[in-house]
Amino acid sequence: MLQLTPQRAKPRKRYRLAKKNCIKENMNSNQSKYTKDFLERSHKGCFCNKQEILQGELCGCFFCCETSLPTEITEWIVERDNLGETAICPKCTMDSLLSSKYPITDETFLKQMHEYNF
Repeated sequence: MLQLTPQRAKPRKRYRLAKKNCIKENMNSNQSKYTKDFLERSHKGCFCNKQEILQGELCGCFFCCETSLPTEITEWIVERDNLGETAICPKCTMDSLLSSKYPITDETFLKQMHEYNF
């Protein structure tokens, strides 16, 4: 019986990391509209965002690149240590929603967020 060893699994992990880094490098070299720093800071907005999302009129998902009304959200993740609640996209069920505090109506922003984070 063939057994997988940790050594065999490592190249795949390195490949995924290399691929992700390659995407990030390509994004930076293509004169992106939004900076890497802004995209990284924006990503933090998808965590413990219930209050921020409910206060806005619209929210945007950077996984499916769609916008939704906050009233459409039916699922929330309760984060450990009672840090808050994270919204789940009503269209794709990913935890990648941002509030209207971010430029979510700009399709380029959502696409760049998707490329950078996935």
